[in-house]
Parts: sequence; structure tokens; C-alpha cells
Amino acid sequence: MTTLEATGGAFELGRVMQRTFKVIGDNLGLFAISGLALIALPVFAASVVGFLYPEPWVIGLAGVAGGIVAFVGSLMMQGVVVHSAISGLNGRKIRLGEALGVGARKALPLLGLGILQSLGFALGFLLLIVPGLMLMTAWSVAAPVLVMEKRSIEASFGRSGDLTRGHRWSIFGLLVIYFVLAMIISAAVQGLAAAAGVTTAQSGFMTTTQAPSLVALAAVLVSALSTAVQGVISAAGAAAIYYELRTGKEGAAPDQLAAVFD
Repeated sequence: MTTLEATGGAFELGRVMQRTFKVIGDNLGLFAISGLALIALPVFAASVVGFLYPEPWVIGLAGVAGGIVAFVGSLMMQGVVVHSAISGLNGRKIRLGEALGVGARKALPLLGLGILQSLGFALGFLLLIVPGLMLMTAWSVAAPVLVMEKRSIEASFGRSGDLTRGHRWSIFGLLVIYFVLAMIISAAVQGLAAAAGVTTAQSGFMTTTQAPSLVALAAVLVSALSTAVQGVISAAGAAAIYYELRTGKEGAAPDQLAAVFD
């Protein structure tokens, strides 16, 4: 079946998938620029520094600095994608400056949310995996709630649990689909890189004992771009799920959803 009946309406997998890739297509330029600026370039710049100054301590310090900047950038990217995706579904076009501003403001709350999610997932997976999967599904729209509804971290978890209740099997299926798609895209990117002479073993940050070659620099950029693409799919998918739950389960019309911008 492609729908799961619940209070307030039906949750349609096909419609959520369509919306996910529609918002990615509609915001491709914005997401590409944001991904390059926030994730790929910090990682690449750190490796270039190591290439120009091939001292072990320089390579190590640059790698740590680049990793921190890219991590913060990934949090901002999540806010950018969620805000832009839901705004687009609501018929509102977002400019790059506004999207980056939202991402910057929400980076710290998303960090707190991410840490608590990770701890919850880890504890759940220690308890024979199933509890972790249940939490992952129940909290799947916590980030969109935090970004769009201006709720606290704690309230975002509760709100996500309420929204997903009654639809979690369908949502879990979507999460699996998004994960598989992200892995396929990552493998395709790595395959293209390998065809060009860049192997996956060379991807990631440079070690502190070996200066990067030009091929290794290219591998770092490819790896960072692959990570950015996976992040976009994940965040856009969460945004589409959130929109489906608001409009279907709660019966919120697009003009009612616009209240999140007030």
C-alpha cells in the first residue's frame, strides 16, 4: 500500500517523494551554492593549506579547523534546506541571503537537537536496535519543527512525536528509501571519481603524516560534495514529511502554514 490512514487524512508516500525532489529541483542553485560554501569549501580549503604547507602539524591543525567549520556548516545547511523546502511548498520563494540567515540562527539549536538525537539513538540501538529505530522515526521531523515553528529543543521532540503518531510505518519506509538513495548517489559520485583516477581510499581529510597530492585534494572535494548531497536529500525529505503531516494529519492549508513565518 502507498497510504496509511490516520486521524485527519492519508499519508501518501508517492506524494512525499515527489515533493522531496521537487523542492530539490526548484532550489537546486541555492542548495548547490550553500553546499559548496558551507561544507565542501571549508574541507577543501583545509586540504589546500596542507598541500601548500606540508608540515604534519599544519596538516593536522588545518584538518581539525576545516572539520569544525564544515560541521557547523552542515548544521546551517540543514536549516537552509528545511526553511527553503517548506517555504517553496508553501508557494514562497526564498533568496540565498534569507536562507543563510535562517541557517545561521538555527545552527546552535540544531546542534543541541542533533546531540540529543544521537544520544537517544545510541541508547536505543544498544537496546536491541528496535528502540533506536522507533526513536529515529518518531523524531524524524524534530528539525523541521524547530526551524519552522520556533519551538524549543525539548518541545520539538514532543511535537515531532505527536505529528508522526499513526504514520510511523510509512515514515520509516520513507527514511529507508532516502537512505538507500543517498547511498546510491554517494556510490555514483565515488564511482565517477574512481573513473577519473581518484580512489575512495584517498577521500576524507589528509593524515598528519602525509601531505596531500593533487589527486587526494580532488578526492577530498568529491567526498565533501557527496556528503553535502546526502545532507540535502535527508533535510529535504524531512521537510516534505513535515509538510505532509501538517497538511494531511492536521488539515493545515498552505495559508495556515504561512503563519510559521510571522
